[in-house]
Amino acid sequence: MNKELNEVSAKFSNELEGFIHFAVGHLNAADAKKCVSKANSIKILRDGSLKLTDQLLAKYKKECESLCRLAHSQNEKHQELQKQYEILARQHSQLEGEALRLSARVADESSKNTGGSLCRFFCE
Repeated sequence: MNKELNEVSAKFSNELEGFIHFAVGHLNAADAKKCVSKANSIKILRDGSLKLTDQLLAKYKKECESLCRLAHSQNEKHQELQKQYEILARQHSQLEGEALRLSARVADESSKNTGGSLCRFFCE
């Protein structure tokens, strides 16, 4: 159980026991019996609450660990996709540059094969 819960539980138990001893010493037998009965009911309720709290904390811890693993996995996937994107962007840029150079070379070769520009052909 959580350390803080143990401390609170111990303080609560001490206060409750002190109250019971005080009440029993100052009440008649019937009222003292009712007081002890109610105090025992409170102890049972406290124990159940602490058990439930402990279970919820264990469940929270397990789910938190699971979410942390999932977040870590997603982060790794994101980083891998980011690297792939950067590689593809560089490749695209290189291919685009090569396409422009090839296009210029084809245009230059075409110009040489026709003896110049079309304007020269029509102008003569």
